[in-house]
Amino acid sequence: MPLNTFEDILKVEELIQLREDYKDDKSVKGDIITDGVKAKLEIMLALQTTELGRIESNAPDYNEIFLRELDATDALKKKYPQDKEKKNIKIPLNDFLKELKFSFKSKLEKEIEKKQSELEKISKMI
Repeated sequence: MPLNTFEDILKVEELIQLREDYKDDKSVKGDIITDGVKAKLEIMLALQTTELGRIESNAPDYNEIFLRELDATDALKKKYPQDKEKKNIKIPLNDFLKELKFSFKSKLEKEIEKKQSELEKISKMI
């Protein structure tokens, strides 16, 4: 399940919160929830291409994302440590999700501007 929508990011954030809430819970319920969260994070944070580029996570902890260096913006390269040998950038998961949200927001704003421009052209023609 790729991280292609804002809703996907919200699901991952909810899973992270559940993992945090139940990390010290040794009950059967806690075990079931933490195992389910781990399995779902494994699926959602698997090797994939996102809006920011090709990523993979650090299983089984799922607290960091490795973004392929070729895909990273200069801002991300300056902000986060680079592994020259593996040719990737290590980003904490919460920071990655925040960066991905900004990317989705920016993309949506550009789409809105484009549609607004088209609407103005059509309005002038009427």
